[in-house]
Amino acid sequence: MSVVNWLAAIEESLDHPDHSQCRRPKCAARGALVRLRRDLHDQTGTTLVGVGMGVEAAQRLIDTDLDEARRLLEDVRSEIALLVKQIRGIASSRDESDQVEPPDVGSRIGPAVRTMVSRMNRVVGDRVRITAKVDAAVDRLHPLDRGVAAAVFWIVREALTNVLKHSNASCCTVIVTVRSGELCALVEDDGVGFPAQRVSRGSGLMNMVERAREHGGRCRVGPRVPSGFAVNAAIPLTASARLSA
Repeated sequence: MSVVNWLAAIEESLDHPDHSQCRRPKCAARGALVRLRRDLHDQTGTTLVGVGMGVEAAQRLIDTDLDEARRLLEDVRSEIALLVKQIRGIASSRDESDQVEPPDVGSRIGPAVRTMVSRMNRVVGDRVRITAKVDAAVDRLHPLDRGVAAAVFWIVREALTNVLKHSNASCCTVIVTVRSGELCALVEDDGVGFPAQRVSRGSGLMNMVERAREHGGRCRVGPRVPSGFAVNAAIPLTASARLSA
């Protein structure tokens, strides 16, 4: 049994009638387990996937493009450093405010998404082409709530990781925009998609929905017609966020 599934089993046990006499501690414990399970899957899990893909890409290039192989291994080194930081942050967190922020994000989601997509394209090569389209208005948002920026980052990263692992897609598009007072992110591909029953059971897919809801937003995940899959998230901007000139 994986660590994530083990935590899910503990979470389910908290709903057992034997725990009905201590509702407040039970809710607090469940909330902590949900966050731990989600962070292990979305942060640690996706980082490990990136490390593995980076090493494989470097191995393919080591005899034909040594300089690019070295650059990929440097990215892997950075990913491992991030992984150590994530594990330490998850282990020491006490509440929802103690969260490990994604690298190079802060309150600037536009550059972070572009960097993420650029690195993934270098890793996957010609297998799938990922295109990032970040609206100019996104770069002018100031100040953007760091929690909102982090939520969008992890949603996009989880969606892209699923594309690379499961979709067998040839192309994928990431679109980040500002629309009707919301920060919106769309990730769609032309791959094989997911069966409907897996959409409701997949922990990574449901984690994206939960991240959006935590900030008063929404996230729809599901198959595209005639093929492919789409993740469509929208999170309200805080009252202080505004478009700078």
